[in-house]
Amino acid sequence: MAWQICHQGHFLLVQCLQEVLRCSAPARVVVVSSESHRFTDLLDQCGKMDLAVLSPPQKDYWSMLAYNRAKLCNLLFSNELHRRLAPHGVTANAVHPGNMMYTAIHRTSFFTLACPFTKSMQQGAATTVYCAVAPELEGFGGMYINNCFRCLPSPQAEDQATAASLWELSERLVSERPSGLQAV
Repeated sequence: MAWQICHQGHFLLVQCLQEVLRCSAPARVVVVSSESHRFTDLLDQCGKMDLAVLSPPQKDYWSMLAYNRAKLCNLLFSNELHRRLAPHGVTANAVHPGNMMYTAIHRTSFFTLACPFTKSMQQGAATTVYCAVAPELEGFGGMYINNCFRCLPSPQAEDQATAASLWELSERLVSERPSGLQAV
């Protein structure tokens, strides 16, 4: 479910909004990823995109690995979306909002240790808002932004073949969606 919620849901939403985005050009899409994308890969032992890697059976599931993979998918999706929609005046960038501690954990002793490495909700939102409205980013996409600065993502996040394979898999899966989930 992590991959389906963190990636497929975003993919489906943007697919449903593509026509609106094109008609609204210049338009921007900001995709929330994470630095944790650096700690995984998406390919099976043969170097192919495999749904079993993205959405493993419960016996092989580890929540942190699933999260990392979903965030790598978000970066690949953002890059491929930009490649496909830039000719229509739509840009896409991926962001790392930072680590925010606004859950039950912030009331524990762990929070005291983690606090110097976390952001407030306002600080966490800053990079997303920056990518959405900064005049200097008008017309620029295909970037990964952290703390309101462009930075290099992992090498796999920049792999165009992996991005295209993920797009094709995602497209196939959302086309199989239940009939109640029609495009807007």
